[in-house]
Amino acid sequence: MSDSGPVSEEKIAQEVRSMIAMGQFDRARVHAKQLVADPTLRQSVLEEIEAAQNRMNVGSSSASESFSVETLQCPSCRGSLSRAISESETLTCPACGAVIDISKHPFSVLDQQKPTAYAPASFISLGMLGTFENETYQVIGRICYSSSMQEWDTEDNQYYPETWVYDTWILLGESKRYLYISEDREGYSLAKPFTPTSPALPEGQSQLALMTDHVPQRVIEYGTTSVTYFEGEFTWLPRVGEKGKFAEYRYGAYTYSTEARLKKGAKEIAEVEFYESRSISKLELARAFDIKEIILEEAALARKEGELRRLSYLSYAVGGILTLLFFGSCSVGSTAVASYEVDFTRLPESGLTKGPIELSEEGSIYQLTLSTSIPDNSYSWGAIELLDEKKAPINAFEGDFWRESGYDSDGRWSESSVSTSHLFKLETPGTYYVRFFSEKGTASRGKLRFALSEGISLSRYYFIGLLGAFGFGFSMRKYKSANPFYMLIGIFAIAGIIISSMGDD
Repeated sequence: MSDSGPVSEEKIAQEVRSMIAMGQFDRARVHAKQLVADPTLRQSVLEEIEAAQNRMNVGSSSASESFSVETLQCPSCRGSLSRAISESETLTCPACGAVIDISKHPFSVLDQQKPTAYAPASFISLGMLGTFENETYQVIGRICYSSSMQEWDTEDNQYYPETWVYDTWILLGESKRYLYISEDREGYSLAKPFTPTSPALPEGQSQLALMTDHVPQRVIEYGTTSVTYFEGEFTWLPRVGEKGKFAEYRYGAYTYSTEARLKKGAKEIAEVEFYESRSISKLELARAFDIKEIILEEAALARKEGELRRLSYLSYAVGGILTLLFFGSCSVGSTAVASYEVDFTRLPESGLTKGPIELSEEGSIYQLTLSTSIPDNSYSWGAIELLDEKKAPINAFEGDFWRESGYDSDGRWSESSVSTSHLFKLETPGTYYVRFFSEKGTASRGKLRFALSEGISLSRYYFIGLLGAFGFGFSMRKYKSANPFYMLIGIFAIAGIIISSMGDD
């Protein structure tokens, strides 16, 4: 035997122990028998399973006394089976996957399935005991469905085709009442059968009200289902490929549905049932089944989500403040400090100095603007230097200016670039000067203008900040993550909303 063999089997044993921790005893037995080759290790694991199940049974003996469990033998693999309902007609073997007719002796194998191909997606498993509505229930069966349906989109006001897969767990209560847990990629729902006062099975798009005191509501989903797998015990014979159809609507916090099972090879209805369901969290289910590990995990996750929710609210608040600052900064005008105008066609090559300019607000943001007036279809260049009191350059910027116009099939057109601006922060109050430079290019005449303004508010930084704050809040709220990718999605979403709300020029 290679060295990797025992290590591999030990990993399998660890997986089995994880199933034991979640109460999935039948699944753990199948896993151990099929995958653990070492007889000593396999026996040890099976003993662990039995001991864990015994502990669970002892802990819930008062509840399990209400369920009379009958032990049967699988006619295919001779493994032991458990039946909780005396009226059951069909039972599946968790070890070999046999579908067994137990309605009469001798038992017969009707079909064969592969249990490992449809392992439960979560912690729920056959045989588990849970408390719902102050009553103890036992999980006795599971049916896997695929669905082809039409789903109503409230934003687009139309139906869209969807395909869906989900599991329905069947629970039997002490009073012989049934509950159903549906499990899909979006979460869980808890359903119970009810008797409608206005039964109906709509064909396609319509409104529906199964109770006379309900205002008719839009059917939010309707379509067909097909059974892909089943396990446990049933009072009827499920069939892989068995078809059904359904329709459902929401009323308040509940969803009301009509579900029909079709006869084999026909479109005729074999049975119609009606259900009232509500969404149920994983934490609520874990508490109902008393799964301590999951209760702790989900409680920690709920605390984290609460923290993220508070962070999102804080981000939205910061975004709101920045939004007010942004619009406030846009409405506040700047103050002109100095302005000069020169004829750029007459400037000496060494430049022309203007001033003095007294600047006294340390730390203030100033805007330098350089503009020109030149004839059509010409260009020029201009620049300024900001000088200190010793007339030494401390800042400078330049611009290429042009103006063009003409005619085309749409008539006259005109384009230009005749101004540029630059921001700077005043570090040292004092006396300053400006020096002009220019090259007239093709412009035969024109003026070069300089303007200095103070009290400039950097509204663009408020805008960037509010996008970041709202993007962070969006990421926290929708994706429950501070991932930069989701933050970027949030920023684009908020920017899109802002842009779309703006009118056309």
